[in-house]
Amino acid sequence: MSAKSLDPNKAGVNWASDEIVEEWSRNQARRDAVMGPVTEMMLDLADLRTGYRVLDVAAGTGGQTLLAARRVGPTGYVLATDSSSRMLHVAADTAQKSGLTNVETRVMDAENLELDPD
Repeated sequence: MSAKSLDPNKAGVNWASDEIVEEWSRNQARRDAVMGPVTEMMLDLADLRTGYRVLDVAAGTGGQTLLAARRVGPTGYVLATDSSSRMLHVAADTAQKSGLTNVETRVMDAENLELDPD
């Protein structure tokens, strides 16, 4: 599968399919290397600090989720949402293996987030 076939704007991509999730997981290190510095800059601009609560919409396999979770520390919290339970399973597994206990995952449509006000 080519990177072009994983274009999130491409109609008809089934982000919950085993094939897509496996491909996305295999390429996580490459995405982290490319996107990591940009994500870190975004987190800097958001002034993310220890103890903050973060909502990560369309988290996928959680690359940015983990960076945010490390920044907010054990007193902070990151809720990673995605429409694919399989993608979120990878994110939760990676967070657990990384020793991050401040990450929660929930399956949700990015256009219809159902969250408590707090």
